[in-house]
Amino acid sequence: MVHELLNNILKHAKATRAVIQLNKVDENIVLILSDNGKGYYMNKMTKDVGIRNVTGRAELFNGYVKINSKPHDGHELTITLPFLT
Repeated sequence: MVHELLNNILKHAKATRAVIQLNKVDENIVLILSDNGKGYYMNKMTKDVGIRNVTGRAELFNGYVKINSKPHDGHELTITLPFLT
């Protein structure tokens, strides 16, 4: 998933910086990828193949994806997955 998202940033975002965070929060693993790229209007966002692939993979593990973005202010994508022991 990280590979797919980094490719999206390189292809589309025109970002000069990307940040990857990985945390354990309660009983979940939370992965956050953010960038300082061009961003987009959330209501006009199309889910390209990369985002659909990431969302599908997260759902396979009973997780979910949340995306926040606005034009000229980059984006932040959060993947939350249950922590399996």
